[in-house]
Amino acid sequence: GANSLPRRALFALLPAALAMPGVPAPAYASGGATAGKTTSIPRAKVRYYGRMSQVLNAYRELGKVIASGDAAAIKKAGKAFWSSSEEAPAEELKSAGYLLAVAFKIDSKIPPDKIPAVKDYKKMMGGVEKLKAAVSSGKAADAAKAYAASTDFLNLYLDAVELPAIGDSRYDNPDTACFFQCGEEAR
Repeated sequence: GANSLPRRALFALLPAALAMPGVPAPAYASGGATAGKTTSIPRAKVRYYGRMSQVLNAYRELGKVIASGDAAAIKKAGKAFWSSSEEAPAEELKSAGYLLAVAFKIDSKIPPDKIPAVKDYKKMMGGVEKLKAAVSSGKAADAAKAYAASTDFLNLYLDAVELPAIGDSRYDNPDTACFFQCGEEAR
């Protein structure tokens, strides 16, 4: 028609129209861990199982100190487990544990809070927080009860993320991530 612009003129105006205020800028993907929509479960296992092995080894060591009944040693071990360092076992459990749980998302449309492994993670972290309070109290009997209770929640979480229960001998070596088809020499 008489009022229409030729196609070439329209394409010449397009960059100016995109730079106008009020027009949103295009969004670009970060290309981070979820660049392929979701992190695959096998990749997450490789990424987080080693970190979790170290945490679970430290958790077991804490349990041994609690079993000793020495209140002073229990408090000292608790301070190390829950130190404010980013590498502290409790901090690693919080971060790597959550990321591993989220990796068990089957459908990208499911929000993290609806993932069964994340639900088990939250229960486990609740148990770990109660253990922290019991260890801080300095009462060995309370710490022992809280450790047993937190271990039950921890084992539910470990099952949800396809890791062996806390009593498994593979946690004896904090540097292993051998939770698949491993030969005896790898254990």
